[in-house]
Amino acid sequence: MTFTREDYIRAITRIFDKHNHAIGTGFLVAPGYILTCAHVVLQAMGIDKREFALYEGVPTDLIALDFPVLANDHKINAKVVAWLPYSLSQGDVAGLKLLAAEPSGAKSIPLTQVNFSDIKDEEHSVYGFGSVEGGQSDAYKPKTIIAGERFQFYKAGNPNDETIQGGFSGAPVWNEQRNCIIGMIATAIISKEEQRSKAYAIPKKELDKEPNCILKRLRVYSLCDLIEKHLQQLGNDQKQKLRKAITTAIDLCDSGSVWIEKETLQSQLLGLSILGNRGWNGVDRLTQFAVFLASMDAVPALMYRQVKNWVEYSKFNFDSLQTRAISEKKERNVSPAYPREHLVVEVKPDEQEENNVYISIWAIGDPDSYDSKEPPPPLLETKKLLFTELPSFIDQWIDEEESLDDPMVHFFVPRYWLAQNLDSYKTNSGLTLGSQYKLVMRIDLSQSPTLGKYYKWWGEKWRKILREKAQSLAGATFVRADITQKKQLLELKYAEMAILENLTEAQVEEVFTFITKKTALPVALWVRRSELSDRVDHLTSPRVKTTRIQAVAAERIKMTLLRESFPDFISGRHSSKMPY
Repeated sequence: MTFTREDYIRAITRIFDKHNHAIGTGFLVAPGYILTCAHVVLQAMGIDKREFALYEGVPTDLIALDFPVLANDHKINAKVVAWLPYSLSQGDVAGLKLLAAEPSGAKSIPLTQVNFSDIKDEEHSVYGFGSVEGGQSDAYKPKTIIAGERFQFYKAGNPNDETIQGGFSGAPVWNEQRNCIIGMIATAIISKEEQRSKAYAIPKKELDKEPNCILKRLRVYSLCDLIEKHLQQLGNDQKQKLRKAITTAIDLCDSGSVWIEKETLQSQLLGLSILGNRGWNGVDRLTQFAVFLASMDAVPALMYRQVKNWVEYSKFNFDSLQTRAISEKKERNVSPAYPREHLVVEVKPDEQEENNVYISIWAIGDPDSYDSKEPPPPLLETKKLLFTELPSFIDQWIDEEESLDDPMVHFFVPRYWLAQNLDSYKTNSGLTLGSQYKLVMRIDLSQSPTLGKYYKWWGEKWRKILREKAQSLAGATFVRADITQKKQLLELKYAEMAILENLTEAQVEEVFTFITKKTALPVALWVRRSELSDRVDHLTSPRVKTTRIQAVAAERIKMTLLRESFPDFISGRHSSKMPY
C-alpha cells in the first residue's frame, strides 16, 4: 500500500492538556495506537518541564486527543502503554492506546527506515500544532546526526536556522520525495533568543531499537487487540477453532527457534516480533504470522478484512503474501482448517537388552487446552523395538495414522541420550528424522535419578521467571559443557535459561546432575551439532558467559533450540497418568 500526503495529514492527532489547550502532536502508527513524545504526555498532565526527567515510570493519567482533519473537537481518551522517559539525547517516546476507535478515514502510517546520507538533500515537512488550528511547517532538510543517532534538521535555504515552533513535538516527519514518514519530531535545547526549539527527529531505527522496540510493540498490541476482540465475540466451538488456527500460524513462522512465553497471546507475538526475517525476504515474522492466520478457514470474514488492512497498513502487498502463505502450507501439508498435532513419544531403554527400547505415543492437538490432569489415552502403548528402527517406525506409524497432519514430534528420553544424533537417523522416506519432521528431544523426568526431589525448587524458580518476564523473553546463558572447572557453572544460579554447547554423551549425566542440584534451572537447552555451535561461537567463551538478551535474540534465528510447548513439562509438574 502506498500513502499520500492526505493520508499523512489524516493520521495526525492533536494532543490537549487539562485546560483544553493544544500542546503537542501525535500520529496513528498502528490501528488503535498513537506515537508521540514522552514530554508531550507530561505536558498534557500539567507537569512542569523542569520535572520531566523525574517521571521514569509509565503515567496512568488518560490523555485527551482528537483527529482535527477528520473529526475536529471529537475528543478520544488514550492511555500510555509504551514509555521511554524524557531525555534530551535518548528516550522521550510514548505509545498511546486509543480507548475509542479512530475516525473513519484514518489510516495508520508506518515509518520507513532510511539512511541519513540518502535523504540529506531531500526536503521534508512537518504538520503540527504551533497554534490550535495546526498547520504545515517550512521545508526542512537533514543537517547532521546528533546524540542518540537522531537527525538534526534545518530550514531549507537557511542552514543556520535549526528552529521549529513549539507544538510540533511528536509530529511525523514527511519526506516529500519518497512519500513516507522517516521519523518523529522531538524538540529540545531551547533557543533563548527566540524561545523556539531546535528541530530534530528520531528515526525509525532508533524507535525500533532493542530492548524497548516501541514500534514493534505497538504493532503487536494492535494485532493482538484485533484477534482478542474477535475471540471474545465467538461461541465456544468457533473460539476453539480460531485458537487452533492461531497456534498453527505461530508454528508456521518457525517460532520454535526461540523460547517464547506462553502465558498470553501478546507475549507470544512479542516473541515473534523480535525475530529476524526468515524465508520471506523483507517480511518480518509478525507479518508472516498475520498472513498465515488470515489464510485459515477458522478466521471470520470481518476479522480477515481487518487482518488484511493491518498487513497493508504496514506497506505489504497482502494478496501476494497470501498466495505465498497458501503455497507454503500446501508444501508443509498444513490444512487451512486444522493445525499440526503434537506427537509425544516416550522412549525407555530395555534394561535386559540394551539394543532394544520401549515406546509409547500420545497425540495432543492444542497445547493451550491440554489438561495434564486429564490426559488423552495413548495411541500406542508400550511397543518394543530396536533403537535403530525407531525413526523408520515413527515415520511409518505417522503415515498410517490418518488423524495426524504433519505433527511436531516430541521425544522424551533419558537425559544421557540427549547427545545422541537421533534426528540424523534415516526414515523410510530416505530423509533424516530431523529434516522430515519438526522435532525436539526432551528429558523424561520419570527416568531421572533426581525424580521429584527438586520439583518444588524448579517450580519456584519457574514462577519467578514468569512473573518477572511477563512482557519479554528470558535472558539466556551460554555454557560450554566441556569446561574443566565446575565452579564456573555456578554462575548459572543467576540465569533464567541455559543453552549448553559441546555436550557429549559422556558428559550429559554429570552436567545435568550438577545443574539440577546447584542451580534449580527448570529448563536447559543445548546445541549438539558442530555447525550450530559455530554460529554462536562469537557469543561464547570457554567460561560461562551471560549474554545480553538482545544479542541472544538476534542469534536464535540461526539456531535449532527446543520449543517449550507445554507448561507442565517445563516446570517438572508431570501428571502421573502419563509417563512424562
